[in-house]
Amino acid sequence: MASIDKLLAGTDTKAYSWRRFAQVIVSATSADIGGFWIIFAMIFLLVMVGIASSMSMTVRERTREIGSLRAIGIRRPQLSLLFLSEAARLALAAAAVGCIMGGILGWYVTNVGFDFSGTSLQMPIPFGHRFTGDYRASDFLLATAISVASALDGCIFPIRRAARLAIPRALGSSVG
Repeated sequence: MASIDKLLAGTDTKAYSWRRFAQVIVSATSADIGGFWIIFAMIFLLVMVGIASSMSMTVRERTREIGSLRAIGIRRPQLSLLFLSEAARLALAAAAVGCIMGGILGWYVTNVGFDFSGTSLQMPIPFGHRFTGDYRASDFLLATAISVASALDGCIFPIRRAARLAIPRALGSSVG
């Protein structure tokens, strides 16, 4: 801005920042980003609750198995590691499926996009008639890392509960 103002010095022309003319768009984008993070946090919590619920049911259904493993000498940390490795494998498989499906959609949105020319939608910003995205491999790696981390976080309490089960109680229980 300063160098352009120097070039325009002595003329009736003045340079303005694009932000001055696009303040509404900038504030709407900022609000959208804030809303995105709120939705992201809610999805993160829902994933954790879903994983915790699923792992709790797994622990409940395997109570006798847990008791048998503990009775033959598996220690609590080993049992915790067993359940954690199962959760990690499931989380990685789900993340792989999500990356494949998201990659296909991301490729389509980036390379083909969505054509709005035949609709009555009025875009207030200069997108033109085709909306395209900009996805990078780092976006998928970050999403994978966050989803696997949230899955592992969500299974901590059920795993602790499984490790704390008393052997006689676990062997005497029946799920029905």
